[in-house]
Amino acid sequence: MPESRAETQTVCPCGARFKVRRETVGKKVRCPKCKAVFVVADATKPARPKTAPLPDSDTAPLSGFEALARLESSAKSLETAETRAARVRQCPQCGGSVPLSAVICVDCGYNIETGRTLRTAVGPTKAQKVGKLALGAGSFAFGCLLSFVGAMVGAILWGAVAAATKFEIGYLAWALGGLAGFGMSLGYRKQNARAGMVALFITLFGIFAAKIAIIVFISIPLLREAAAAAVPNESPAQQSTKKAKIRRLLAHRQHLDQLDRGVSIKDNVRSLVANRTEQARLKALTRDQVDAEIRNLAAWEAGAKWSDEVYVRKYLTHESAQKSLSEWEKYAVNPGAEAYNRKWRESVEEAKAKVEAMSADERLSAAKDIARLQDRERIVDAITDHLASVRATREGLPPYDEKSFEYSQDERERLSRLGDEELATAEKERKAWEEGGKWSDEPYVRGFLIQARIDDAIARETRPSGDESAGDSETEPVPPGDSAETQQKHRIKATAVVDRMTPSDRVQEAKDREAGTYVDPDAPTISASEAASGLLSFMWWEMFGVFDIIFMLLALATAYRVASGELSKAEEF
Repeated sequence: MPESRAETQTVCPCGARFKVRRETVGKKVRCPKCKAVFVVADATKPARPKTAPLPDSDTAPLSGFEALARLESSAKSLETAETRAARVRQCPQCGGSVPLSAVICVDCGYNIETGRTLRTAVGPTKAQKVGKLALGAGSFAFGCLLSFVGAMVGAILWGAVAAATKFEIGYLAWALGGLAGFGMSLGYRKQNARAGMVALFITLFGIFAAKIAIIVFISIPLLREAAAAAVPNESPAQQSTKKAKIRRLLAHRQHLDQLDRGVSIKDNVRSLVANRTEQARLKALTRDQVDAEIRNLAAWEAGAKWSDEVYVRKYLTHESAQKSLSEWEKYAVNPGAEAYNRKWRESVEEAKAKVEAMSADERLSAAKDIARLQDRERIVDAITDHLASVRATREGLPPYDEKSFEYSQDERERLSRLGDEELATAEKERKAWEEGGKWSDEPYVRGFLIQARIDDAIARETRPSGDESAGDSETEPVPPGDSAETQQKHRIKATAVVDRMTPSDRVQEAKDREAGTYVDPDAPTISASEAASGLLSFMWWEMFGVFDIIFMLLALATAYRVASGELSKAEEF
């Protein structure tokens, strides 16, 4: 595009070329590039070299050397802007002037030969310098410290969650590795393989510390609690008494269930056996809690139940219907379930009609008479079992022997013929014997110890068959170790050992056995080496299970990748 006639081009001594108005030629202007002030020359017209002025005729003639020096000085002063601009070149990136002898543009840092741009390094700010001084000269040591703190925080968090939930969550080991790697990266301010390896080993230490703490303070106490629950701290006599009380409480629950649902005894037995919820609740109670429930039951039976009109109606109706059903069963020949249920419903309707026709006093009197007969039956059962058991023990009979059942039948027939006063006297004698009179019964003590030693020998040979439920029936199946052959095999040795003891030693051992303080000298024991081996095996599987190893590897990999910078590189990719 042709230039305007009112404008012309000029060149600054710095090499910058720009347009100016023609009237500024020969005048001073400021360069927009370098801000320097220079005299404008018309760059469109070639400059003609000026010759040096001739010396005046009035002046003295110059020598040859002086004339030559003056000519050279004059030539230098007459050098135009175009000749100066010919010694620079334009920067391809910013358009600035670059001397021909230079390679890098001082304005933008562009390297003309390589085509790359140099960047000026910016020094740290004052806050950064203060922070660097705060980290100290050993920043790697500070990174190790923060990594260790992160690992310990993760270990404490892991252990706290395990203690609260009683469950070990492996994902927290993964978090432990992340905290250790982040601490190293934060404190070291560098990410390399060295930092990653150190964070990995610190993570491994934190995992082992957490696992050992969990085993010592959580797993082992839980095992102790389980062992204490599996081995009751009650004596055999206390366990037997507690079992009898639980059976009594279950019978009471069964009785109330009969009245509420209006079912017969057979139907209620089926429902009680099918539902073990109440049995499990009672078995979980302590001996004191069971005694408290027995006291409440005794207070209710002593008189509170007779003030409950609804209970009296249900009780009298149920017992009347049950009596009618029992009379029908005596003459019924193989009645089926349908006939039995139909007869029960008919008996219940007849009993309800009779009870409703009675007055409140008549209902109460009839209910007490039935309860009195039932109490007598319970006392007869208790005394019968006691006398038959004592007689069998004195004679050295094994459990479940046929003679024991014969003794029970004989005692029941004899006690059934006794009057109320005679039966009450027999019950007092039974309680007195149970409270301490049995220790003066030498035949009983001898038979008791012989049978106890037989049971110990059988227990050493066979494993326990399992925990018996508290609600089992009175007639229990014969365990494999209680067969006649097994009993006879151990009876000879047990009898010889007991007969060599003095009467006082027999009584003392019998008391110790009943109190649960007797220690069997022939019982198998665990050696120290076996105990240590078992503990090491337990700790090994607690620390190096399949899932433990998986989460441990994840934690180690995470710590290394965070501290070495591999994780950030993967994210950038």
